[in-house]
Amino acid sequence: MKEVLRYEDVVVYSDKDVKETEGAKVVFLDGSVANLEDLAIRNVGKGNIEFKIIENLVDSTIRNAMDIDSSYIEIIGGKFNVEIVETKNEVSKLEIIGTEDFAKSISVYNLSTGIRVESQRETGNVIIGSVIVNGRRKPNTIEGVLKIYTNTKPSLYFENNGGGSAKINTSVAKLTTKVNGSLEVDANSIDELDVSINGSGSIKAKEVIHDANIRISGSGNVEIDEGNFSELKVNISGSGHVRADVTVERAELLLSGSGNIIVKHVTKESIEIHQGSGFVRVNERG
Repeated sequence: MKEVLRYEDVVVYSDKDVKETEGAKVVFLDGSVANLEDLAIRNVGKGNIEFKIIENLVDSTIRNAMDIDSSYIEIIGGKFNVEIVETKNEVSKLEIIGTEDFAKSISVYNLSTGIRVESQRETGNVIIGSVIVNGRRKPNTIEGVLKIYTNTKPSLYFENNGGGSAKINTSVAKLTTKVNGSLEVDANSIDELDVSINGSGSIKAKEVIHDANIRISGSGNVEIDEGNFSELKVNISGSGHVRADVTVERAELLLSGSGNIIVKHVTKESIEIHQGSGFVRVNERG
């Protein structure tokens, strides 16, 4: 079948011969009619007529860049996608990349210690992804990414009640999260980790240097690939999972749900509570 007509975000395809087109309407020689605005077809005789919705973003991509103090960065809101990378430039920058609607949904505030970036929080009236408007599938135009170029070792605070992802490609002094949604964080080296997950979010860190405090009351997931530090605290009251391939002097491991806690090595002592159907396991002691 060949493309016959495009109208807004709808294309009609057919192998029939066309008599005429007018606006959103196609009339074929055999008397068949396709109305792209109403998504209605009258098919007479042989041959096929099909609609296809174009699910590309309505707005073109734009970029807004600004100089920032990246010593401390707060990112707060619903769904957000952020990438943090190291730069050798003298000035750190925040780049907002996405649709015009996305750019308008982002607010940036200067703090005495750094910046706060706020995106729209998700509520019952905000739907992320494709939505249905007048019976037609429409792509959501609030789509984009925050890209931060930092020339310092920043402290980060994420507060999220939606989804999205955060890719951290630089060393971090402290990472604090308050995740009430499904945010996925992927980080490199972190001096201090303080995680709170009340949802299905996930935190993955290649290395923790000083200490880690992890609280999960949902189905979240935290993974630490390596580290050698003094104290690890984990408290799971849901079906979450923590895997810490680290060596610590002391560990406080509290489980009261169906999740599990796995720690590589505790050299001095551990305090443990085993409640629920999950398990707590320390692979090596002393």
